[in-house]
Parts: sequence; structure tokens; C-alpha cells
Amino acid sequence: MNLEKVNCNLCGSDREEIIFKGRESKIVRCIDCRLVYRNPRLCARMNLITTLIISIRIFSRLIRLRKFFFRKQLKFLAGKIDDEHSAPKLLDVGCSDGFFLPIGRGRWF
Repeated sequence: MNLEKVNCNLCGSDREEIIFKGRESKIVRCIDCRLVYRNPRLCARMNLITTLIISIRIFSRLIRLRKFFFRKQLKFLAGKIDDEHSAPKLLDVGCSDGFFLPIGRGRWF
């Protein structure tokens, strides 16, 4: 893991006291301004990569949840349509990611 020693982000001091010590890093308090921070911490490049990976995972889960929710909505709508409407039409007006119509196309609408 690429860790870098940093000074206090608030006052720039390198004087610190250890609050908690872990295997690879520790939580410290700046002696001058009392700010609590992690030191050493992930280098900027690794921090960016980690943030991107987490964002991609969260976005993937969000897409799966939206698709699940849209399927439930379409099943509800299909149950409300009476038999005389053999080919109902659906108008999707909104600002989502465009999953609603493809899920319903060919199955219910």
C-alpha cells in the first residue's frame, strides 16, 4: 500500500500525538491546533483510484436497484390494465437513466 507521511492539513505542523495505532497507519492529533487526522495516509494517486473503484461499485448497485424498482412498477401497472387494451402504450417522462422503457418493452408494453 502506498502511504505518505503528511503534516497537519489545518496548520501545517508536523508535531503530533498518537491517539490510535493500527497495523499500517495511526490516528494522530496535531499538538498545535488539535486537528485529528490519519498519518500516514494513502498517497493522492491511490486515494483517487480507491475513490473511483468505490464510486463504480456504488453506481453498479444503484443501477441494479433502479431496474428492480422499475420492474415492480411495471408489474403494478400491468395489473391495472384491463383486458380490452391488448397493446397499451407507455410514455416515460422523466430524468432518469433510461432503464424504464427497455425493461417494459416487449414484455408488457
